[in-house]
Amino acid sequence: MAQIEQEFTNSSNKVSVSIQKSTFSESESFFGRVSRNTVNIDNMISSICEKVPSYNKYELKRFAKDLKTEIQANIANGKSVNLLDLGTMYIALSKSMKIAPKTASEVSALTVKFSPSRILTDSVRKIEIDKIVFASTEPLISNVECLWDGVGENVVLCNKIIRITGSKLKIEGPDGGVFFCPVDSSEKPVMDETAWIKAIVTRNLPKSVEVYVPASLESGQKYAVCIKTRPHAGNIYTLGFSNTLTASV
Repeated sequence: MAQIEQEFTNSSNKVSVSIQKSTFSESESFFGRVSRNTVNIDNMISSICEKVPSYNKYELKRFAKDLKTEIQANIANGKSVNLLDLGTMYIALSKSMKIAPKTASEVSALTVKFSPSRILTDSVRKIEIDKIVFASTEPLISNVECLWDGVGENVVLCNKIIRITGSKLKIEGPDGGVFFCPVDSSEKPVMDETAWIKAIVTRNLPKSVEVYVPASLESGQKYAVCIKTRPHAGNIYTLGFSNTLTASV
C-alpha cells in the first residue's frame, strides 16, 4: 500500500513528565506519565481548513463521521484496520489466562488495541521535555470537619460524624481505615499502632471520607487522624495524617 504523504510539519512541542515511585515493587523503581493536550477531530479539521481554505469544513466532518462508522463496522466484523498508515487497530485478548482454555467460554474477553507504525513513533522524536514533576503517592488530608452544628475549629465530638477531605483518600485492603492517634508533647502522632483507635467508615471516596468519631476517645485529649489507604509492596500501607484535633463529648 502506498504511504500517505505528509503535507504539514508541526513545530516541535514541549511536554511535562510526572514521575512517581512504584508502590507495587519490592525494589525501588519509578514510572512516569506524560502530560496530555488532547485535540479532537473538529480541532484538526479546523486546523486543516485554515491551511487549505478551499476545503469544505462540513464535507470533511461528514467524511470523518462516515470513516468512523466504517472503522467500527470492520472491527465488529473481526478485522484489523490500518489507520491512515499511522498504525493498526486490532482485536486482542484483554488479559492472559492462568490455564489453557478448553472452550471458547474460557478464553478471556476480547478488546481492541493499537500498534503504532514507524511513521507515528518517529513523529515524537523532536518533542522536548521541559518540566519534570515528582508526584507523591501519599494520601493528603486537607481538612477535617465535624458535621455537628456549633462545634469549634479543630474540635471533634465523640460518636458524631466527621468529614475528611483531601486527595488519594480512598481506603482499600483488610487493614486499611481511619484511626485516631494520640500525640506526644510536640503534638506529633504516636507511631505505635497499638495505641491507635479505629473509627467506623460511613463514606469512602477518593476525595472525601466520613467516619464516626470513636466514643472511647478521652474528652479534652488531642489526637491526629491517620488514614491508611491501600497496601503496596510488602503489604505496607500508605499513611496520611491530619493536624492535631481535640476530642470532646
